Amino acid sequence: MAKQARIILNRKSEWVNNSRAYQFLIDGNVMSRVRNGESLEFQVEPGLHQFSCKAGWCGSEVIEMDIRENEIAYLVVSSGMKYYWWVAIPLLVVFVSNLIYSLTQAPKPAYFKYLFLLAVPALLYFAYYLTIRRNEYLRLEKDGNNIFNH
Repeated sequence: MAKQARIILNRKSEWVNNSRAYQFLIDGNVMSRVRNGESLEFQVEPGLHQFSCKAGWCGSEVIEMDIRENEIAYLVVSSGMKYYWWVAIPLLVVFVSNLIYSLTQAPKPAYFKYLFLLAVPALLYFAYYLTIRRNEYLRLEKDGNNIFNH
């Protein structure tokens, strides 16, 4: 009987992408989909393996690990967008302000036409992560904080 090794993947529970399942790949092959807050376990042959995650056309960088017989390797995947809330709030302010003035038909203040400028950096941030840094949209790393690690 061949010796096996195990991979335990933990996906952090986050608001970002909470309704979206990530694909987990081992050596370029899709093994499963991992949902928000979910943990999965996989059996692999001992040896050198490459791990990555994908969410649509965005994903994580590839991690390469040499796993020994009977070893348990812990991985964690989370959003790679560090400042999500700092850029999402200005977008929300612009959207809600426009909605309020549209629904109430109240006269817009003079500065209102410049309010959209709050949204420009946020839109550029999201565009940056969806294009240039699309392979860092997710962060896959060894889980050093796992309670089962020795």
